[in-house]
Amino acid sequence: MRQLQTRHILLFRILRDHCLFLTRRQIQRVLTLPTNSTNKELLWLVSEKYLARRYRADTFGHFQTPVYYLGTLGWHIVGNLMDKYKAYRLQIQERGEHQMDHKLSIYDVFLKFLLDSEVKRIIDGEDKLWQETIDFGNIPDGWIEFNSGGFFIEVDREYRTVNRSEEEI
Repeated sequence: MRQLQTRHILLFRILRDHCLFLTRRQIQRVLTLPTNSTNKELLWLVSEKYLARRYRADTFGHFQTPVYYLGTLGWHIVGNLMDKYKAYRLQIQERGEHQMDHKLSIYDVFLKFLLDSEVKRIIDGEDKLWQETIDFGNIPDGWIEFNSGGFFIEVDREYRTVNRSEEEI
């Protein structure tokens, strides 16, 4: 019989406190395992209901990429009330693809700081704090606070390439 390890609890806490969902690649960074071992861990965690997964449309028409979030048992283990699980799951299931891509990019930044430095606090851009305190309409993607200060996070995935013919230049 397999048992949860410290790295699993770390993953559950990150999903509880900072990230609604993560990709396999992001979870691999948290678990610090090679790809094959991470895949086996994810299969086990999903089968035991520690994690759940949603398949999302990828850039290829025939391919779907899973994102993982807390399953019912994982939700319970990290101290959340079970009557709030349905709302949590719906928040993930109903998220649009464009929003999901952007959110995963923000989570890449959060994970980098969570795993490689001493973070005191992270406030996600979807936190109600921003809605209540910022009245000029420009809400950041997040705030990361350290012992020595803090800074705003803004992830911009939109970029454009301009192709000009030689005649236009």
